[in-house]
Amino acid sequence: MQSPFTGGRVELVKEWKELEFRKEKFEICYHSWKCVDTGELFTTDKLDTLNINQVHNKYRERHNIPFPDQIRQTRDKYELSATKMSELLGFGVNTYRNYESGEVPQASNGKLIKLASNPEEFRKIIEMSDDLGEKEREKLLLQLDLKIEEERQSEETLIKRLLSEKSWRPNIYTGYREFRLDKFANMILFFAEHVQPFKTRLNKLMFYADFLQYKKSGFSISGANYAAIKLGPVPDAYDI
Repeated sequence: MQSPFTGGRVELVKEWKELEFRKEKFEICYHSWKCVDTGELFTTDKLDTLNINQVHNKYRERHNIPFPDQIRQTRDKYELSATKMSELLGFGVNTYRNYESGEVPQASNGKLIKLASNPEEFRKIIEMSDDLGEKEREKLLLQLDLKIEEERQSEETLIKRLLSEKSWRPNIYTGYREFRLDKFANMILFFAEHVQPFKTRLNKLMFYADFLQYKKSGFSISGANYAAIKLGPVPDAYDI
């Protein structure tokens, strides 16, 4: 990285700043580059994305608004198009797709999406919807009944019941990701195949991988929450 002003060296500067989003203020660790020769500060697209992600993450956390990967997962779970999900929830055409791409929903829309992520609640929404034909409605309701039973017995649901809410709900401790068992398992498989570490080192590698990704993008990989013990970081529910 070279200074756009002089072509010389630059230094990464981190400082706490208060930024405003939707008339609310949020304190974040603001990243910028400093030209060593002139002392001028500047940002790149990558740093701008990191900074704004921090603001959006805090806004979502404050208002309990789903994150983009959660919004995508909700639609994928029901095997519906983004346009159809927008219609069923009463949004504009393709609004749901925009939310999946990172646009932050208004608090009211966010709460509705959160509600729809629960198959039992989404079933109630479908029952009241006028946007489906009779056959399409019956097919979706049957699919939802199967999904409700499947989720009640799923391994990930059972794990979440064992963990405290702080351990899996997106927040600063989980790297603003909802806990994903598949991502967590794939991380273990990756390190087992490439490093073959003992348990203590594996725990550290998992933490460092999640932390590094969070540092770079504002999001972790797995959404796991970690606890600090004498031998180093471990997944929060290590003693269950």
